[in-house]
Amino acid sequence: MKNRLLKVLLLIFLIGITRIQETNSYYLDTIILSDNTISTGCWEDDEPGLGDVVINEVYYDVRNDDSKGTENKNEWIELYNSLDYSVSLKNWTITDGQGNIKTVHLEVSIPAKGFAVLSHDHSTWSLYWPLPAETVTIQLGGSLAWLNNSGDALTLKDSNGNEIDLVSWKNFIDGWSLNATEGESIVRKEKGKDTNSPDDWEVSSEPNPGA
Repeated sequence: MKNRLLKVLLLIFLIGITRIQETNSYYLDTIILSDNTISTGCWEDDEPGLGDVVINEVYYDVRNDDSKGTENKNEWIELYNSLDYSVSLKNWTITDGQGNIKTVHLEVSIPAKGFAVLSHDHSTWSLYWPLPAETVTIQLGGSLAWLNNSGDALTLKDSNGNEIDLVSWKNFIDGWSLNATEGESIVRKEKGKDTNSPDDWEVSSEPNPGA
């Protein structure tokens, strides 16, 4: 009986082997193999890249009548997050054309489709530029004028040192001829639109941070 049972089991095993078919995997969206469906997809990294978080507006030449503060305290930079999720700005940096680096040391995030305004001093938004309640504010500290009125550039980098965005004015970088005069700002023509070109930008006589 044992020998007969072993022979039956061996026969079933051999029949099973002969019915196994070779399968292969390819880089396709969907593959159907003998009533089995394999689906493949793409997963996006949560780390933002170029054009995801942008420098959206820069107020580098403060109006010289004390109505908007002073150059050394109240210049500001606006960031915009085009993503559908918030992004931590901790340890992100903004570097000017002279190599001066400002680092975001706080544990702060810019909300999805939202704004952050960065300035040396909190009086920028508490006294001179009232902001929408949902706008994130970041006080960088500092006691000297930072953004050069005669021409400069700003480079935004994430916490890993990856370049996220760049803007320049008054031909500090060739081709970037934006020229805001006293009390004006430079701003993207379309919120968040980034083609890495000066053509994305224009001069605004009515700066509007956080909106």
